[in-house]
Amino acid sequence: MSYYANGDLAAYERLLADYKQQHAVWQETVAAIIDAYQEAQNSGIDLDGDPRTPGLPDLPPEPQPPAPPTLTYEARELTEPEMISTVTGPALALPPRIVLTSNEGVVFALTELELDAGYTDTSVPLPE
Repeated sequence: MSYYANGDLAAYERLLADYKQQHAVWQETVAAIIDAYQEAQNSGIDLDGDPRTPGLPDLPPEPQPPAPPTLTYEARELTEPEMISTVTGPALALPPRIVLTSNEGVVFALTELELDAGYTDTSVPLPE
């Protein structure tokens, strides 16, 4: 199975909340610009044909949503003692520990309780 670290998911959720707020402000700004332009046109002002008027102003760029977490971990359950290479050196991992290997090559072992508390299966949909 593949997992995300819960801390990475929490950071993604914060970025997503910021994006949603920025996107709402962007939508309001664009709507106000378009409304003002249309109001001026409806009042008889030729914004497109008069060289003294700029026409519809450039709209601000739309904010981009955050990228989902890219750091993932592959898990495998130990069935027998195994030496693993961790960032701090070799370590003996014993069953019933689970060995996680990140897509960056970091290896460590933890219990099922630690896995459940700190990691989320990547098959679970990300927040929207």
